[in-house]
Amino acid sequence: MEDTQIRPFKTLCMIIGIVSTAYILFIIKVSSFDSGWDLVVPLLFICTCISWIYFIWQQRIQFTTNSVKFIKLSIESDWGSAKDLSVKYDEIDSVRLLGDQLFIHATKGKISFPLKPKSKTTKQLKAAFEQRDIPFEIKLA
Repeated sequence: MEDTQIRPFKTLCMIIGIVSTAYILFIIKVSSFDSGWDLVVPLLFICTCISWIYFIWQQRIQFTTNSVKFIKLSIESDWGSAKDLSVKYDEIDSVRLLGDQLFIHATKGKISFPLKPKSKTTKQLKAAFEQRDIPFEIKLA
C-alpha cells in the first residue's frame, strides 16, 4: 500500500498566490516609485504572502504504511497552535465526521478538527481511511 498525502489547504495556497501576484502586478503597473521607500509596503506584502503560502503548504495529512501523520495542523481547534501528531492505525478506534467536525478516537485520546462534509478533503480522507480498513462514519447534523 502506497503512502497517501493530503494537503487540506492546497486551494487556499493557490488563491493567495494568484491574488497576491495580481495585486503586485497591478501596483507595479500603476505606481511610480520615486524612492526606495516606495517599495517597502509592496515588499512587505510579498514577504507576508510568501510566508503564509509556505506555512499553509506545510500543513498536510500523510498516510504511511503503519500510521497517519497530521503535520503542522491545528488539532484541537480552528485557531490552536500547529502541531505534528502521529497515530498508528491499530490505535484508531473510530473516525467520525459529525456536522462540521472530524473526530478521530484513538487509544491515547481524541483528535478533532473542522472539516466540511462535502469537501474534497473529506472525500480524500474517507478513501484513505477505508483503504486501510478503518471505517469513516459521516453524520450530518
